[in-house]
Amino acid sequence: MSDNQELAKALSEILEDIGYEPYAYSGRGMYGKTCVAVNLEDRSQSVWEIALEVCSRDGDLAYSMGAPSQDSMGLGIVVYWPNLPYEGKSDDEEEDSED
Repeated sequence: MSDNQELAKALSEILEDIGYEPYAYSGRGMYGKTCVAVNLEDRSQSVWEIALEVCSRDGDLAYSMGAPSQDSMGLGIVVYWPNLPYEGKSDDEEEDSED
């Protein structure tokens, strides 16, 4: 497992612990590569809340994961870390497994 994969796994675990559902997202300029992402459906949720939680749990991870990118999704936003590959099932794979 690469360093970025280990960082992605650690970030995904923290995100799940604090109530987010990480998923695979391919942002602008990623050309189909997927990375760790979460939706912030309520504008009161904040990237800063995530950053503070990660910092309090794992300062090395906070330093290494880099700044997130974000895209507007209607009323909410998707926050993603392009350098941290998503290792779980994508939404498409989960839908296929339900059939």
